[in-house]
Amino acid sequence: MASPFQVATVVASPLFPNSIAWSEENLIAVAGDHVVTILNPDNPHGPRGVITVAAGNPFSVGIIDRKDLVNGCLLPTCLSRDPRPSARSIAWSPVGFSSNGGCLLAVCTTDGRVKLYRQPYCEYQAEWIEVIDVSDLLHQYYARAHYGECVAQPSMVYSDPAAQKSKGNPTADETNSLTRGCKRRRDKGLSFLEDSDHTNTSTSVADEIVFPNSDIHKASEVVGKMYAEENVEHLGQTLSSPLSRKKNSKNNPQDSRLQFITADQYSYRSALLASLVVAWSPLLQLSPAASDNSYGCWCLFAVGAKSGRVSIWKFQRPLMYSVDHCNGSPKMTLSGLVLAQNTWITTLSWGMLEPNSLNPQLLLATGGASGIVKIWWGFATDFLRPTEAGPVPFCFLDEVVPDVPTPVVVLSLMVSVQPYKIVVAIGKGSGSFEVHMLDIKAKSLKIISSIHAHNCVMTGFAWSFNGRLLFSCSQDNSVRGWIIRKGLLCEVPVPANILGARIKARPDLPTVYDTCNGMAVSPGNLVIAVVRAFDPHALNPMYQARIMKAAVEFFWIGGQQLGLTSNVQLKLDDNILSGFPEEDLVQWGSNILWSLNRLEWVDHHLVVWDVIAASVAFQRCAPKFIEHVLSRWISSLFDCPWDLSSQCLLRESSRSFSNISSRKLHLLNVLCRHLISPRVEDVNSKESHTIENEELWMELLLRSEKELRARLVGFSLSTILHLRPHRGTKLQQEHVWDPAGIKQMLKWASLEHDQICNQLDQLALEVKTLFTRQFSDKKRRQAEENHDADEKCSYCSAPVPFESPEAGLCQGIVSDCEYAQKHKLQRCCVSMQVCSLATTWFCVCCQRRASRLAPEELFKFPNYPHDLASFAESVGRYLTLKPSCPFCGILLQRLQPVFMLSASPM
Repeated sequence: MASPFQVATVVASPLFPNSIAWSEENLIAVAGDHVVTILNPDNPHGPRGVITVAAGNPFSVGIIDRKDLVNGCLLPTCLSRDPRPSARSIAWSPVGFSSNGGCLLAVCTTDGRVKLYRQPYCEYQAEWIEVIDVSDLLHQYYARAHYGECVAQPSMVYSDPAAQKSKGNPTADETNSLTRGCKRRRDKGLSFLEDSDHTNTSTSVADEIVFPNSDIHKASEVVGKMYAEENVEHLGQTLSSPLSRKKNSKNNPQDSRLQFITADQYSYRSALLASLVVAWSPLLQLSPAASDNSYGCWCLFAVGAKSGRVSIWKFQRPLMYSVDHCNGSPKMTLSGLVLAQNTWITTLSWGMLEPNSLNPQLLLATGGASGIVKIWWGFATDFLRPTEAGPVPFCFLDEVVPDVPTPVVVLSLMVSVQPYKIVVAIGKGSGSFEVHMLDIKAKSLKIISSIHAHNCVMTGFAWSFNGRLLFSCSQDNSVRGWIIRKGLLCEVPVPANILGARIKARPDLPTVYDTCNGMAVSPGNLVIAVVRAFDPHALNPMYQARIMKAAVEFFWIGGQQLGLTSNVQLKLDDNILSGFPEEDLVQWGSNILWSLNRLEWVDHHLVVWDVIAASVAFQRCAPKFIEHVLSRWISSLFDCPWDLSSQCLLRESSRSFSNISSRKLHLLNVLCRHLISPRVEDVNSKESHTIENEELWMELLLRSEKELRARLVGFSLSTILHLRPHRGTKLQQEHVWDPAGIKQMLKWASLEHDQICNQLDQLALEVKTLFTRQFSDKKRRQAEENHDADEKCSYCSAPVPFESPEAGLCQGIVSDCEYAQKHKLQRCCVSMQVCSLATTWFCVCCQRRASRLAPEELFKFPNYPHDLASFAESVGRYLTLKPSCPFCGILLQRLQPVFMLSASPM
């Protein structure tokens, strides 16, 4: 096994598979016993976030008689002696679903509860904030639907002990009569679950989808459906929060009364609410042409339970973000329930086909304790429309039935590079795993390979490089790599660490590991993180065993031999190799270029931490190599000949910025700022290494930022021209973004009159003319004076003239005895207005601040539009805000103190 380049210890030992997850905003969560640890891979020994798993109250599903406690179905409940629950499953949401634009973390515990948490960006604490208790909402729905049982009038309900004492306790005969009555109702209401065979593949699709109806039907007529009373809410309606239910329960005493039920009913209801695994779907961003009601960004959240059902929750991304305060819980609705297995749901995995189409296709793979894996398929618009209006969201696609029933422990679904083909990796409790290829068009499922790869239970899968490379780990503490070559699964070794240690390891760090409990791949696919538990018997009980339970190891996989084809040809001479094997550097260069080309697509969140970290490491030991790789990427970016020298390439590329997409310019700015501008210092030799032609690289950065600013100003001015005739109308109200700082933008356009294009100059003239037309002759002079007036300083109220779009210097107040004190004020990178003293957004890449957010369409420019007015009119109706820097494309966040955890996208 290769040596890690950095190691971080955690204080809680992981107990379940898939105990580590890597978010799109570059944070790592580790589920260990009763604590979930969140750390930053860029600073693994720095500040951390924690989620303490606390014991909750059991679900109020009913009251059982004391004599039923010895029933066999209640033995697991009666014999349970867990002092406190542990984290069983964790999953990150796509970026943008938290109120500050980050990711939500879902945590499923051993007591069957699922909760969502967000980063405490405005609370200044390490404990993450609970946002939603999904289990309470599911319990609320099941209680109103009477758990799918046929409803009958109860002969007795349980209230509180005080009420029981005043009314008298029931006699033994009355209790027996009640128990027999509940038993009869249970036999009638759940007979369809006992008679049906859920493993029969000939069952229709509707038989395996669970939806409540507004009318009560006979349970024996339709298999696998749950019914409710007429007053039960539809699935498409938003469920109330637990806090509102507590308020309603005070006014309605019927909500606090519980019905006597049988032991079988109690076991069945508990299985419905006992969650085991969670998983988030990819981001669903539908076009306005798909549906006006469902336009926006959504994602689905799947929760698997002991009953074999998977509840599908629909989340909408917030339209407004804030770093001052939390905007409340995200909008979520229960989309449906899938009866996926007849045993426990042990693992889930999502996939998506044609993500850029008007109607993407979703895939959900479910694994059960019986060893059966079922794959479900559906269109995204079927989930996002109201439930009562659309067809059944999911339909059964195919399944994998093992010859010998072995529990499925880990499962990973990957959409293949081949069209309409998906690859499914299935890890078993025996240590073996299978890889299957599913052709959706041909509706054929074939096995690629079945390998007994490990000696103990498998604990994790990790795909990288678009499904070309697969990593697996097990409780036997082994990590192995696999590659699909010519239709066969071949083992490849984990590449050696040729770059050395990035962060010096602790001298007291133990190296005796017991188990491996999961792995995750970085957003750029160049790093893999593995969580391992220490052997407690090999640790010092006084100094190590108390605070070191497990460790997260980071390995480089950028040098993995994959045979990827690149559009850029790499030719390395002896001067570039710097003593490294040519084969290793060629593979590293190809994989870095592959990662950069992948980040050029807007649908991938811009996180370049692993690319920057690898490049900085190469700058210390092989600076010519990383400069050669960047030059080759620049040549492909500007469509220049690849054999040009670096100096000629940089001069040639600085002339054609208008034809480059905004995302590529963002990526160029990030690389220039963190690889060219700073001087990389070698820790051992204390020498600084600089890139040749640094002045040309910095000129490239300045021209790129000026191009992006011109696009921002042009888009803002054209939006003003489009919105002004509709001011106060319904069309204007549909806009989420109303440009601000128009006065400053016009001043910037006049300062840069000689360097901006004619189209932008004409737009500025039209906007200035439009402002003067709105006033009569008497008020026109006053409007022009207000337009030319300077802003006021936030400290001394002195005028702040506009001299630069980056910062402003107030003129100060001159007194008789003191000199004028001038204040330097930062300007908003979006509106160019002076930032107020309130909390602002912060870019960790370029150190700029923003008091307003830019529209999302600004980050999707394929080039500089030839007609900005027509472009703004075509997309102006659906403008939404995006918390990203308009010059770096990096996620904006609140500037945190050094002792608080924050994400580092680069």
